[in-house]
Amino acid sequence: MSGPNDPGGNPLVHHLPAWRSQEELIRQLYFDPLEGRLSESSSVEQRMRLLGEYKAAFVPTAMAVDLAYMLQMEIHQAMDARDPRVSDKILELNKIALSAGEPIAKEASAFHAAGGAMLRGDTGVGKSATLAAVSRVVFPIHLVDYGSTLEKYGIARLVHVYFLRIDLNSKGSTWTLATAITGALDKLLGTNYTARVGRARNHEIAIADVLRILLQHHVAVLILDELQDKTLQIANQAIDVLEFFRHLMNHGVAVILSGHPKAFTLVESNTQLMRRFSMIGDYEFFRGLPTASPSDKDPSSEWDQFTEAMMWFRVVDAVEDESTVRANLSELSGGSNGIFTVLWIEAQRIALSRKSSPSAVTVKDAQKAATTPRGKVAKKLGTAFRLGGLEASKYDDITPDPRITGVKAGHQVQDPVIPQGKETPDSIKAMIAASERGRKAKEKKAKAKETVADLDADDLRRALKEELDADLVGLAPQGALKF
Repeated sequence: MSGPNDPGGNPLVHHLPAWRSQEELIRQLYFDPLEGRLSESSSVEQRMRLLGEYKAAFVPTAMAVDLAYMLQMEIHQAMDARDPRVSDKILELNKIALSAGEPIAKEASAFHAAGGAMLRGDTGVGKSATLAAVSRVVFPIHLVDYGSTLEKYGIARLVHVYFLRIDLNSKGSTWTLATAITGALDKLLGTNYTARVGRARNHEIAIADVLRILLQHHVAVLILDELQDKTLQIANQAIDVLEFFRHLMNHGVAVILSGHPKAFTLVESNTQLMRRFSMIGDYEFFRGLPTASPSDKDPSSEWDQFTEAMMWFRVVDAVEDESTVRANLSELSGGSNGIFTVLWIEAQRIALSRKSSPSAVTVKDAQKAATTPRGKVAKKLGTAFRLGGLEASKYDDITPDPRITGVKAGHQVQDPVIPQGKETPDSIKAMIAASERGRKAKEKKAKAKETVADLDADDLRRALKEELDADLVGLAPQGALKF
């Protein structure tokens, strides 16, 4: 593979970074926006402003490193396959890119068949943050205007766009997708491709034109983010969109889908597409299970590593009883990366507002973080993620965690998994006990209703008292979590 240190090689890769090992990718993915911008003499107002930089902070996970490594391989393979020094490849690409007005009849055999990737998970688990960080490292340069410098290879003019990222959060159709792609290019390049595609006679002509435009600009990776649970649920439209994805990959454009797990139902039903989307990877993002230590090898260990690393983003001078602060924020967040981050920022905001020196986050600050205008919403979502059941049923896009035993379709009360050999925290014991009392109360109610016809007056009075007691227990269980 060519690189920037190989000036005589493929000109399309001269502006890409040199090939990097996984260890190098880890170092480059980690990003602390506070580095060099914070000192002991920084004022409270300066620190408050720097709090807003948390959105740019990124702590790499194993999945992020794997995705970056595979995308690095994909972009180099795509550029090697379009090497302008190989005349037959450029000739075929030019024929497709410069034709217009008709569907593309055959696949471009001169190009490698690209792969795809899926990033699946509920809101707030780090999908978009991972995509942003990986794109920053793999594609540090978004586009290159070669002008006429490639004319000797038969390319009169090339504005090369390495990748394109769009949000596809509406109901998916080929027209929606086509205009979203051309709209993103128009915004980036100052072109008017959307009007051109809008004049197409039908959706087949429209997607053919979009493909030609992507090939004209040598786009190698198309990232579709923010897919919602209903984005691909209109069957006839979704099938056309999935066929468009296959068409793109067959012409050397890798497709990266990121969104809600339910958005991938139709993709999962198509073996050919699943095989293609596994070429880069199927990445499942779960909420954390904040009951394990970082030394555990179960899925929750990544959560502990994330929370510990995220708390390195701090504009305060200190954190009192850091392990307790982290535990409180973990429970409030329900295992959501995004919610944990919001609550951690709020705790620092509260600490800074005291204007004491040195500034320090306390356990009380962590608890009060759930009472601010931002923290209140975060707490509600975290409670729904953590408890499931009625809390989760308020939202139509929370999916059960498949790692937790006994979870069936729909919203279930999820008892946390306690790793072998670990002491169960008191707060988790209280949650389990409250759930068990509620279940027993419901069983008593059901049994009383089934046998009411066989009871005498005294029996009915006793049953009524037991039912009332059960209701009171269910409303205010002893030892339940209080915030």
